[in-house]
Amino acid sequence: MSIETRQVSLKIGILLHQRYKINSILGRGGFSITYTAIDKSLGRTVAIKEYFPQNLTVREGVNVYINSAESKESFEAGLKSFLEEARNLAYFRHPNICSILDYFQENNTAYLVMPYLEGDTLDSILNKCPQKTISSDSILKWLPSLLDALQTLHSKGLLHRDIKPSNIYITYDGKPILIDFGAARNAFERTHGYTIILTPEYAPPEQNSSDIASQGPWTDIYAVGAVLWKCLLGNPPPSSQERIVQIASSNIDPLDKLKKQLYNIAPQFLADGIINCLILDYKKRIHGIRELKEILNLNKENDNKNDPKIISNKTNTSTEDFEIIQQSNITEEHKYTEKKNISKETSTKNSNNSKLLYLLSFLLIAIPSFLLIDHLNIFPNSPEKIVNRENQICSALIDNYNVAIHLYNSKYYSSSYHKFIDVINSSCKRHDRFKGAASNILGIMNKFGMGVEKNSFDSIVFFKEASKYNNDAAQLNLAKMYLEGDDVERNVDQGLYYLKISAYNNNTDAILLLATIYETGAFGENKNLREAFSLYSHAVNNLKSNNNKIIQGYNRLKKYF
Repeated sequence: MSIETRQVSLKIGILLHQRYKINSILGRGGFSITYTAIDKSLGRTVAIKEYFPQNLTVREGVNVYINSAESKESFEAGLKSFLEEARNLAYFRHPNICSILDYFQENNTAYLVMPYLEGDTLDSILNKCPQKTISSDSILKWLPSLLDALQTLHSKGLLHRDIKPSNIYITYDGKPILIDFGAARNAFERTHGYTIILTPEYAPPEQNSSDIASQGPWTDIYAVGAVLWKCLLGNPPPSSQERIVQIASSNIDPLDKLKKQLYNIAPQFLADGIINCLILDYKKRIHGIRELKEILNLNKENDNKNDPKIISNKTNTSTEDFEIIQQSNITEEHKYTEKKNISKETSTKNSNNSKLLYLLSFLLIAIPSFLLIDHLNIFPNSPEKIVNRENQICSALIDNYNVAIHLYNSKYYSSSYHKFIDVINSSCKRHDRFKGAASNILGIMNKFGMGVEKNSFDSIVFFKEASKYNNDAAQLNLAKMYLEGDDVERNVDQGLYYLKISAYNNNTDAILLLATIYETGAFGENKNLREAFSLYSHAVNNLKSNNNKIIQGYNRLKKYF
């Protein structure tokens, strides 16, 4: 049911970012409004969260304005963290963390674009249950996945800070997804004179303290314990502040009076885990998800096998973080088209940065060779019993991809374009790499007007869509476009960001360009010969690159290391 927000929400039908048409209002919180929207480029429904701290802002038309000079610091701190959250989460590839498809600033505020999920929040599910509880068996079906998601977040130095039933989404197939991270709320905590409103039953004592340094993975772990308590007993535990007050006045923790109920309804290992989560003193509480998994007997040999590759500000060239992905170039005709374009641009630019950028041709890699395989052999180790419908959908995706590639290589660009669209719109969840490859090709086709009217905006849209699926070729394409200002406003920070991601995904052309930047100090990057040598060395020794420029760079620097 839509919430009536006529005075503060965007009107239905408003177009954001020249792409997203507001369709309905999903909900409103203290810091944001969430909408459904139609993505006009890809023809799908998405969810859009708008940064709108209601106590600090007013809306006039589509624009958001700060309501007073005193609110400016708090608003800007929250906006900065809202965007930082987007950047941090945009490249997470974890099935239980709500992914960020896009983010942008507009109307004096900011927006996050996320997949539209089919399901319901845990809070809503509990409210629909007769006793407002769910069984231990039901909890244990989704709890391991939820803990995996938190473990991934914590391993990257991130906290959720607002775990509660309304921020855990359960899809119709039973998959838990963490939503609505508390980055903006946390920023308000650090702003002078602004009091944050927490959900008290799920917040540990350290979240009510001004000492932000006292918060850590244990902060989220307390909230997990409170959520599990609520699921089993129908009500959340007494708030941490209530417990502290009663302990101070009577030396009795009100939680102790309720433990028996918990142990009567839950297996001991689960009840033990919950009680350990809810310890008030964070120094004595469970400090990490791995420890909680041990109590719950959920640890596996390879906890981090699904951890995403997140690019930090510091270059990391550990070979353990690399996954080799080989790709083939597009047709010679298109290489020639790119070379003509490059030649024209380089003749008009004399800066060292432009010369460096075009040391490499504008590599628009289209068809990963490992994808040109018979779909019958893609998953030889798949379980024998797979839902027929899902199997058919995924088979159709691969069939469409192979047909699209055939049409593309045969230069039937218009026909292939529609087939590639079918690939990326497929609901199959097993073949994201095909969707990434298809999106990258669609970006190329829009950039050069192949089978469709040339459209620079849509080329960026499709390259970003491909990057979402960790397509290193698309990431390199975005990097070069942003670094050079090619069909997009020049943004060196954004360009270097995509370049590092592509390099860390083992794109050797990205490795060469990034290493050269480190070696020369181009684009304002500090010279760092050690990082440059590490990249060259990884490409030569681990990727077995035979690129002459990479080999020359390796030989040039190895004498220093």
